[in-house]
Amino acid sequence: MAYNIKYFADFSQKGWDKEVQRLKEASYYHSWHWLCYASRMSGVISHNSFALYDEGELLAICPLAATDNGSGVRALSFGFGPLGAPALTSSHRSERRKTLDFIIQIYLEALEKNKAEKIIFARHPLNQDMLDCGRLDFKYCFELLRYQFFYLVENILAIDLTREEEDLVKEVGKYHYRHIKRTRKKGVAAKVFNSSENSKELDKRFSEFRQAHFAASGKKTRPDETWDIMHQCLREKKASLFAAFYDNEPISFLFAGEWNKMAFGWSQANLLEREKEFSPRHMLEWEAMLYYKKQGFEFYELGRMHYGAQPFYVSSPKEKSISVFKERYGGVLLPKITWTGYKNPKLQKYEVEALIGRYLKEDNIIKIPQS
Repeated sequence: MAYNIKYFADFSQKGWDKEVQRLKEASYYHSWHWLCYASRMSGVISHNSFALYDEGELLAICPLAATDNGSGVRALSFGFGPLGAPALTSSHRSERRKTLDFIIQIYLEALEKNKAEKIIFARHPLNQDMLDCGRLDFKYCFELLRYQFFYLVENILAIDLTREEEDLVKEVGKYHYRHIKRTRKKGVAAKVFNSSENSKELDKRFSEFRQAHFAASGKKTRPDETWDIMHQCLREKKASLFAAFYDNEPISFLFAGEWNKMAFGWSQANLLEREKEFSPRHMLEWEAMLYYKKQGFEFYELGRMHYGAQPFYVSSPKEKSISVFKERYGGVLLPKITWTGYKNPKLQKYEVEALIGRYLKEDNIIKIPQS
């Protein structure tokens, strides 16, 4: 094979996304806007995502960036968040293995160049194939075992928007739906802001959302450039901002990303002084789902589910509480796989022992969770 590489920086937005759409394994983790956003995360020191070709024939899309945590540890990652795992085109097993060997060698060279010590990948289940054909393909889900990566499997909760609305309502928890109806009765109403809906108010409402996020967090959580990319997404039909209003004043915000036929909850903020009075989040996320259903989207992703400790991840009480909240919308569980591979054996030993140690301190006995 005569491999050649074309880097992310050499593409236009349209050109890059056109290539991404050709690969069944690609997800929003490979899209132009997501890569622009993720590459602006704190600590990212280089971004060299690339497309791989063989004599002009597309073989793969490969997110690639390096991050420095400021205290001497570097990883191929987006701010220590995962890179999308390489998305390859369909090919014979032997050809795929050769191509992936070549790709992993590029990552090994990037480790050396960036003086990094580990790689973090993730494979998202709502990929091109799932959205176009409804197939959840496990064929190559665990092929990175060949390269001595270890994995963490988590559940992604997604709402199947192709179902009838009355069926979606039946899946929502009884008390959860009661909260939604109660919030509506109190006079809270939802509005959407994007390039085609209420676009004249877009800048104002995004600014309010950003201020609410800062107030709820109590600090600046990420670089200004990431907010600029989110604002750009709103203007370029890659996201929508949902807001709950009471007396014509916003009391809750939900920012949702959009890719292909799926949308995903990206960022959320409530005005704290109104949160207990109205519980607006219940209604706002539900209204977002109904909006996307009407727009012809097939899935709305609510995010990761946390039930308790796993050997390589110990959920916080807040994460478990949020998961209970999400699960009350119903939906389906799909597997997301996060991979970690180490170059430095000392760092591997230190981090793995620390993770296992935390896991063993938790209550991991089989039990029925409280819902």
